[in-house]
Amino acid sequence: MIFFFFSIAFALWCRRELRQFAIRLNKQAYADLNYLLTLDLSEKAFMEKSQLNPKQSNLSWFFLFIFPSLSLLDFYFSLIFMILCFLALLDMQYYLTDTTYVALIFMLSLGHLLFRQPENVEEHLFSLLAISLFLTAFYFLTKLIYQKEVFGLGDIIILSALSPLFNLQEMLILLFMASTSGLIWAFFYKLYFKQKLSRLPFVPFICFSSFIVVISKY
Repeated sequence: MIFFFFSIAFALWCRRELRQFAIRLNKQAYADLNYLLTLDLSEKAFMEKSQLNPKQSNLSWFFLFIFPSLSLLDFYFSLIFMILCFLALLDMQYYLTDTTYVALIFMLSLGHLLFRQPENVEEHLFSLLAISLFLTAFYFLTKLIYQKEVFGLGDIIILSALSPLFNLQEMLILLFMASTSGLIWAFFYKLYFKQKLSRLPFVPFICFSSFIVVISKY
């Protein structure tokens, strides 16, 4: 019952964080630039000129339904998927991620591995190493070939943070499902709107695929 009420409070917190994220980044950017260059702009004027504007999606109200529902799962999975839902909407709004919350996912994933699946530690740590190396190599290789970021660095660290939950085969299935569902979404977007999707927020598909793999596994 306590965790149920916590999930509601966390839903409200995440809804607030969606807007505060842009404000916090702008303040940090202003402080860093002002330290290096001594800007003539005030912080308020800087934030008004910034292209990173605070947003509040109505989809965030669904947190109040989704998070309490997720609280019925295992403690570790509940928190991980709550954070993933938040990061998914953050990615949809800003095409950015918050490394603080990704670090929380990584710690929760390790906690689940150590306390729920201690017999699988070696196998899952190998998955962490293999996936991290593969995705990092893929990131730099595609960036070198296409001269632009094809696969986001934020997506890589999220997938790496999740990898202690799964063995290598499960992670490959997760990657395949996320990539396929993302491509299907982009295809139907182009079909419906008659234009190519300029950028694809990938975290929602990571969240969806992770949930499917976890449900099928447990």
